Parts: sequence; C-alpha cells; structure tokens
Amino acid sequence: MDRATSSVFSLDRRQSTAFAQDALNYSSSVLEALSGELPALAASRIAESSCSTRSASGLELLECTLVADGEESSFLPQLNFGFLGAFPPLPQNLTARSTIAF
Repeated sequence: MDRATSSVFSLDRRQSTAFAQDALNYSSSVLEALSGELPALAASRIAESSCSTRSASGLELLECTLVADGEESSFLPQLNFGFLGAFPPLPQNLTARSTIAF
C-alpha cells in the first residue's frame, strides 16, 4: 500500500491540469495491480481496496486503504474456551492505511 501512495511521486505536475485527480487515478490503478499480486488466500479476504484525496491544513493528502475481512475465518488459529470465548481475541477485520501529502 505504501507503494501505491508513493507512486504519485513519479507523476510530473507540469503535465497535469488536475493533478489531484491524476494522482488519485494513478495510485488507485497501482493499488489494484499490487492487490492482484497477493497470494490467492490473502486476495480473497480483501473486502475494500480504495484510494481517496482530501485537503487538511492547506495540504492535499492521498490515502490508500485495504480492509481484510476476518469474519468467516480468523486470521490466526484460535482456541475456543466455551463461555470464555476464543483466544486470542481477534478483530473482525484488519485495516491498513497509507497517507502522503503532495
């Protein structure tokens, strides 16, 4: 994901009239390509894959996010202790974000 967000630095601002949109489109395509390189089991768990831009304190920010779904099966082996529940406790999903300012 860091590669998807940092890929924006390979773009030339001088050749763009809408750089934020170009950066978003390019990073989204890089994230999609990188997600396609994941092992099949990991790729099947990706519930969300997106990039977005926003302004904060006068800076343009580009953020790419991947969310992996762990609801159907946990990310790690667990032991079930009946009324105590499963151990170790694990989240329903894992979220990874990468943000850069440009």
